[in-house]
Amino acid sequence: MSRTIQTINKDWRFAKSASLPAALPTDWERLDLPYTWNGDDGQDGGNDYFRGECLFAKALDGALFAQDKVHYLQFDGVNSSCAVYWNGDCLAKHDGGYSTFRVRIPSVQAENLLVVSVDNAPNDTVYPQTADFTFYGGIYRDVRLVIVP
Repeated sequence: MSRTIQTINKDWRFAKSASLPAALPTDWERLDLPYTWNGDDGQDGGNDYFRGECLFAKALDGALFAQDKVHYLQFDGVNSSCAVYWNGDCLAKHDGGYSTFRVRIPSVQAENLLVVSVDNAPNDTVYPQTADFTFYGGIYRDVRLVIVP
């Protein structure tokens, strides 16, 4: 049996300066990925754009997941550092805004909550630190569900 890959970019929630939610927030901004929170403030040529932590959340129905298979989340680009939470548990942390990474999903419930904490603040573990471009924060490439035997 071969792998199945499904893009899950639709119907996310987004908030700046929020706490990690226990359920899908109804009062956060609704959006589709890819998304950067510096789409406007990063365009003026100055260094006054927001650099900090924001949260993305998505509900995933258990019916999306095949039984007796292994499931991964694949992030094609998250700038600059992030933590991936699945049903309240931190599964992984990743530093590096320009590389793809995968996170194995340990178990699936009938209703699942994926939360990604993304931070584009200056960070000594992520390079470059200075450049002549904006360090856009966000999930700026696709997110995929990868299912394998």
